[in-house]
Amino acid sequence: MTSKTYEEQTDYYVQDSRSYTGNCMMWWRQGGGYTSDINKAQVWTYQDAMTQAMTRSSDKPWPCDFIKQRTQTTVDMQYVSRKDLQSFIKLMS
Repeated sequence: MTSKTYEEQTDYYVQDSRSYTGNCMMWWRQGGGYTSDINKAQVWTYQDAMTQAMTRSSDKPWPCDFIKQRTQTTVDMQYVSRKDLQSFIKLMS
């Protein structure tokens, strides 16, 4: 029995490097499609991530630990409106 290398023991995300949302990377989404939300990204084994990367050159495998250390929580402006703000201001008055 051979021991696995660090790379083989590590989980991976696969980036679709063809586009970005704002300054956010796009990831293969769990269940299909793509997402910029790392919490919704599919987690891949080393072998599956490498196989996908060889299938399409724009798919880039990244170790999950590496990406998680660089993740920031953001608010998507599509879910916040001026009307929402006005409602909160009225409540505080």
